Amino acid sequence: MAETAKHGFTPEQLAWLEERFNAVRPVADHGFDRATVMWIIGGLTALGVAVAGVLYAEIGSVRDQIQVNTASLARIEAILDERLPSD
Repeated sequence: MAETAKHGFTPEQLAWLEERFNAVRPVADHGFDRATVMWIIGGLTALGVAVAGVLYAEIGSVRDQIQVNTASLARIEAILDERLPSD
């Protein structure tokens, strides 16, 4: 009775609670473990850096082509100014 008064439960209730909360049940693993998640994050980061590098290189090559085309247009304009009558 002292134990019942101490916890506020009957012996049957305590037995049920102990059975319920002390039972060894296999825990279902959901998702990935930490190492797998770290590999996924690292792989995605590396992929993002690689894509950013490729895009930066492509943008740089387009800038170079724009500069070449601008210089070519300036030469063409100079030739046309030279050869066409000014009036």
